[in-house]
Amino acid sequence: MLLIFRGWYFCGFAAIGCVGFGVNELNLALNAATEPEAITMAELEQGKRPSQPFVSVDDYYAVYGATAYETKGTRVKDAFFPMLSSKHPWCLAWDQLATKYDDLAKVPNGEMPALDQIKVMGLTDEFKKLSQIPDEGRMEDGAIGIFYTYDDCTSDERELIAMIEKDHPEDVVVIEIGRKPKSVMFGAAFTLVGVVLAGLAIMMFRKNRTPEPDEDEEEYDDDEPADGDAVRPR
Repeated sequence: MLLIFRGWYFCGFAAIGCVGFGVNELNLALNAATEPEAITMAELEQGKRPSQPFVSVDDYYAVYGATAYETKGTRVKDAFFPMLSSKHPWCLAWDQLATKYDDLAKVPNGEMPALDQIKVMGLTDEFKKLSQIPDEGRMEDGAIGIFYTYDDCTSDERELIAMIEKDHPEDVVVIEIGRKPKSVMFGAAFTLVGVVLAGLAIMMFRKNRTPEPDEDEEEYDDDEPADGDAVRPR
């Protein structure tokens, strides 16, 4: 009985996971093209949006020092970081300071620009440990990934975004770095597996609720008279 209970319980959870993952991948495959749509970081910062979720962006400055992350045990689960174009106000301010001062280390704290007006963030699973997250930012040679808006994010992801862009997190768009859409068959297969597991869980649940006969209950032959019944003399 306990084995059956555990069986339908875990089958049910596995079914939910498979269906959720499969439907998500299937939806992405149906809406994304086979090749990424090129869009510049400056265009994204100005509010332009791609026509499909699979995108490629040009060079950007990754501010890894401002990374917000979620951990699972000792591992980094999700990590968000600002992605800035060369025309972002923060980058332009540092360019001016580089002209004014020979060494950026000599810039007074009072003149350091504030990191705000962030419009684009990267989501990466590259960093498995906290020690792998760089302390300083650097230029990156473009990227491909899946584009989605703030409204598409989960509540946990929104909290991480708001840790970086505190004023207007709802204006932020996200690029999941390195992710590519799977095939329609891949998403459909996972969805089908989830449906099968759900059916199996229901069958096991029903079997678990079916009462078993009491072994201590005495069985009576219908031909044998019960106590108190009249017996016809032979």
